[in-house]
Amino acid sequence: MRTTKHWWIAVVVVAAVAIAGGSWWLLAGRSSGTGQQAASTTSVTQPVTLGTVSRTVTVSGTFNPTHVANLNFGSSGTVSAVDAVVGQQVTAGDALATVDATSLKAEVTADQASLTAAQSQLTTAQAASDSTQISGASAQVTAAQAKLTSAQQAVTDATLRSTITGTVASVDIAVGDQVNGSAGSGSGSGGSSGGTGGGSANASAGSAGNSQTATGSSSTSSAQVVVVDTSSWTVNASVSAADLAAIKKGQQASVSVATSTSGTTGRQAFAGAGGKTGSSAQTGSGTSGTTGSGTGTTSAAQYTGKVTSIGLIASTSSSSVATFPVTIVLDGTHTGLYDGTSATADIATSQQGNVLSVPTAAISTSSAGKPTVTVMQGKSSKQVTVTVGGVYGSRTQIRSGVSAGQLVVVASRNAFGTKSSGGSGTTGGGGFGGGFGGGGSGNFPGRGAGAGGGQ
Repeated sequence: MRTTKHWWIAVVVVAAVAIAGGSWWLLAGRSSGTGQQAASTTSVTQPVTLGTVSRTVTVSGTFNPTHVANLNFGSSGTVSAVDAVVGQQVTAGDALATVDATSLKAEVTADQASLTAAQSQLTTAQAASDSTQISGASAQVTAAQAKLTSAQQAVTDATLRSTITGTVASVDIAVGDQVNGSAGSGSGSGGSSGGTGGGSANASAGSAGNSQTATGSSSTSSAQVVVVDTSSWTVNASVSAADLAAIKKGQQASVSVATSTSGTTGRQAFAGAGGKTGSSAQTGSGTSGTTGSGTGTTSAAQYTGKVTSIGLIASTSSSSVATFPVTIVLDGTHTGLYDGTSATADIATSQQGNVLSVPTAAISTSSAGKPTVTVMQGKSSKQVTVTVGGVYGSRTQIRSGVSAGQLVVVASRNAFGTKSSGGSGTTGGGGFGGGFGGGGSGNFPGRGAGAGGGQ
């Protein structure tokens, strides 16, 4: 009986080992998709470099035309012509629309006659050398002249003209519409949106009243015609309170158009494909015999620019996080950008030249607790102790131990997953009966859910 008992124990142990071994082989085996073999470690070499390094703060926002003209008539009347068409290229001073100026011109004629009569009365008073009459006649001339000038401006304002060179973005008037002119004049700029103001923003161009040239996004106001300058662009972004102090006016920024990408993972052996990780944290999903997928955000089309303004009044999001507005104006002129397109900007908050550096991933810690790198020497390698300095994103300053041009080993482990074929990152392994959770590797931790309650 004792021998039989030991025999059964041996059978159970062997079976458990076999099941575990089979599970490991399936989990760590090569996927049937386009990914690479799981649980693999790859090593590459990168040179030690001597150059300029920088610390950056990454912000997100939207592209907006730098110059936006929100135009409204300064004279009241009936719209008699609309020349502007959405998408039309215009130059400063071009006529966009007009109102019927018949009554306005008649008023100019009447006011001119009143001025002539007042000037005649003044001449008579001066000839009589009557100081009282001269004072009264002079006041009448001044009033008549002011009234004539106002009438003449009303005729000018009967034609709505563009104050900038650009593209017509919207037209919100039609022939026959009744419009009410706005008195006064003004122009301005805004970090995130345009507005409207009274009067002509560019008198020399003969613009009709109530126009404003704004810096920022296209206006959402009741402008009758909006013209945008699409050759100059601004990124209106926001920054957290923690990074606000590091950002200064005039700092350089590298700006990218944020685009959405998607990727499909290889076939998973067990239920519950794990979390997909990479340039941004994402989650994947799947069941046994299916493929997981996900979408993320990457950047393309690099531009350069400078920080031009930093707001000091915070806005609070739905998550109660306070952020502050930051405006970046792109260098040069650009085509192919669209108002409201998502943007990502890396603002260089500090720079240091003549810095010896290696990829941060190349640095490890020795058994003695000292930082080391693995240096290639021909076909062999040697572990070298180094003295590290500041960390600049993906690179770390080296103060001693290596020299520029040497090759250091950068190792990366792709454990429990397959490399995505459609985006950056790896897919974590699926859960097995609640045993294994999705544990992706990459720049950010993966998040996965096994079918049996993976951790």
